[in-house]
Amino acid sequence: MNFNPLIEISNLDFSYGVKTTLENINFEIAVGKNLGIVGESGSGKSTLLKLILGILSPTSGSIRFNGSPLDLPNKDFERQFRQNVQVVFQDPYSSLDPRQRIDHLVSEPLRSLGLDRADGRDSKKARFLWREERAVEALESVGLSPDHLERYPREFSGGQRQRIAIARAIVSKPALLLADEPVSALDVTTRVLIIELLTELQETLGLTIAMVSHDLSLVATLASQTIVLEQGKIVESGATKEVLGNPAHPYTRKLLAALPRLHS
Repeated sequence: MNFNPLIEISNLDFSYGVKTTLENINFEIAVGKNLGIVGESGSGKSTLLKLILGILSPTSGSIRFNGSPLDLPNKDFERQFRQNVQVVFQDPYSSLDPRQRIDHLVSEPLRSLGLDRADGRDSKKARFLWREERAVEALESVGLSPDHLERYPREFSGGQRQRIAIARAIVSKPALLLADEPVSALDVTTRVLIIELLTELQETLGLTIAMVSHDLSLVATLASQTIVLEQGKIVESGATKEVLGNPAHPYTRKLLAALPRLHS
């Protein structure tokens, strides 16, 4: 049995030119332990996500996946990594190609990773039927109908588009779902529904979720572990209940104090 964390980040630094964006970052994403990454705009949250995805490379330090260094130039490693680590972006209006039907969008990871050629599916028809079956399964997992496969993104609301984006992310049956501010572009009611969906998917599919957010209430709902970033440094980390319920660092207390409160 593999007891390695899904993602292990050690002594990571990252700079844009002469400007240091992240400094001495150390943490793990363990199987089944949802992680919240919080901080104000400019704290380095999205840059950290891009580093985990391999979109950016560290200036120094290391990122390991399942115990092995991130080696995306290695095609076999990249295929395994992309199958197991998927992402949902912030804006459901820009993350879905408006020219493509939903069946094509949701099944895209299966084609790009070559998963539709596994197990002897060497005919176009066999691969198409398998992709369609997996796309239907993914759509139903996010509460949408198979009838939606023949439609286009413009025909859906923001919340439905984000469900489609989540379906695309889970169609390859990943171990880790990275979510970059997944509900910030949605209205309050829809936010609640999407968070409920992510919680359900974590339980039913065995997903581990790492979520970048400035919304501490969202992190409190979904994440069991939290790290707090301030100007590119981790200033506090640990169990979410402890970090948000009894914060030790002034910056974390400042973030909590900025939360809107209802007045009687």
